[in-house]
Amino acid sequence: MKKKVYIISNSQGTSVGVSEGENYPSLLSKYDKNEYEFHWMLMSSWNIENFFNYIENIISIKPDFLIVQIGIIDCAPRILSKKAKYFFKGIPFGNHFSKTLHLLRTEIIQIRRFFKFETFDVPLPRFSELLTNFNSIIISNIKV
Repeated sequence: MKKKVYIISNSQGTSVGVSEGENYPSLLSKYDKNEYEFHWMLMSSWNIENFFNYIENIISIKPDFLIVQIGIIDCAPRILSKKAKYFFKGIPFGNHFSKTLHLLRTEIIQIRRFFKFETFDVPLPRFSELLTNFNSIIISNIKV
């Protein structure tokens, strides 16, 4: 019987920035198709909160191996909050202003950090809590 491998990932698992078929899930799936069966759920801009929407799918497949790639989107400092991004998208030249801020990303993040005004998609304590909950649900429902 083939061993099931389930990969759930944000954009780090998609083909963003690499040629089609060269993302790591595609490369892994080429490995010994007689021994392994691959399933994946990959989406750009996901954070750990989105993973909970697919937990039943993971459990139903009952993978032998589970690869979870998450944290970069969640825990990387942001120059704008989600609210601010939506605000700038709705005003004239907002996208240009946002692009200019991104060019100064390093400096803006340093200034925000200095003033203890950091923005994360998911603050680290919340990320840690959600990851612990995700792992607990997986471990209590399947043996991986």
